[in-house]
Amino acid sequence: MQDLGDEVTREFEQEVRMMMNLHHKAIVQFIGASRVSGKKAILTEFITNGDLTNLLTRQKLDMKLKLKIALDIAEALQFLHLNNILHRDIK
Repeated sequence: MQDLGDEVTREFEQEVRMMMNLHHKAIVQFIGASRVSGKKAILTEFITNGDLTNLLTRQKLDMKLKLKIALDIAEALQFLHLNNILHRDIK
């Protein structure tokens, strides 16, 4: 039987390799990866205004800005799909 730790390590390394090659203005930028005390971590760009849910629900945005955000999301998803990546966090 395959060790679960080996599988997690392979998945982590695969995720890091994939993120290293993704460069798009609407996708959080990968900075690096680390293993410290047996824990794995992925370091990404800090987004000043937080996540989209926070932005869309806690701030009053005009329709023009909401449309721009929606178009940016659609463009980023298209970029991912063209690179054979399915994002599992879109709601």
